Amino acid sequence: MLVSSHVLAELEQVCNWLIVIDHGAVVFQGPASELLDRSATTIVAVPEHYADLPRLGHLLNASGHDSEIAGDGLVITINGAEPRALSAEVNRSAGDAGIVLVELGQTKTTLEDRYLTMVNGGDR
Repeated sequence: MLVSSHVLAELEQVCNWLIVIDHGAVVFQGPASELLDRSATTIVAVPEHYADLPRLGHLLNASGHDSEIAGDGLVITINGAEPRALSAEVNRSAGDAGIVLVELGQTKTTLEDRYLTMVNGGDR
């Protein structure tokens, strides 16, 4: 069955093979899992007090982890680390510094995020 749609969240749920076309050119063809496996997984840590964000970011960056403030939390790029181990490390580092985390979770790039990266000149 062939489905053509611009509603990528729905395609992500029902399709196991994708063809991505940008301006008439095929930019990806293959299993949906392969396309999403290329995307970075991140961890989001939200401290109890917003003022603790820069200090938490500095601690993680000093430990060799890429992180940036986004909204009321800190987004940490996994960069090949095991997600559960990195989450535990973030939690320990925060606790050791006296920072209470009210949220700590993993996020994965969606098909829509991945598509927008591809068609806006990102990796293919």
